[in-house]
Amino acid sequence: MNHNGGLLVCGCNDGSVRIIDLRRPDVVASWPAHQGEVFTVRLSPQENNIYTIGSDNRFACWSMAQTGAHVMDQVLHERAAGPFLVGVGGASGGSGGRSVLLRPYGPLFALHQDGEHLLTCSPTGPIIYKVGDSGLEQVMAMGSSKTPVMTVDWSHTLQCGTSVAAALDGSVSVATLMHQ
Repeated sequence: MNHNGGLLVCGCNDGSVRIIDLRRPDVVASWPAHQGEVFTVRLSPQENNIYTIGSDNRFACWSMAQTGAHVMDQVLHERAAGPFLVGVGGASGGSGGRSVLLRPYGPLFALHQDGEHLLTCSPTGPIIYKVGDSGLEQVMAMGSSKTPVMTVDWSHTLQCGTSVAAALDGSVSVATLMHQ
């Protein structure tokens, strides 16, 4: 939702993004965004852009001023948008297990309050990118996880970025990143 709660931006399972005016309620804009489902949608801190990630493993930026106009589109690192691979043990929890692919169910990326940095999921731990006009540049891989990180968030209290990442094994990592 935007800052005053008047607009709702939705990512849909048909790959489209829709903007709904909640005062009417009516769909005021809709466009094809991804090949497959849109998993996570976020407005930029200035609310001038919409960021999306879809099942096609692409991260995209769309203009709010020129609704639906592409600003940026980039394929992310492997399995940033899932599916997430998890091993399931045999009857006794030992060998003879199999692998299962799980669909994402939480936010797959978070934006820093400066609008210039992006926190994403990955099979080995959260990854931070710098967001630029020409695309994304990876700046940091944070720690390591034994199982894929499936959801992330970024808090902006006290002018430091506290990031949270949750993995398939139930572990949660918290890191505080100081802005330089």
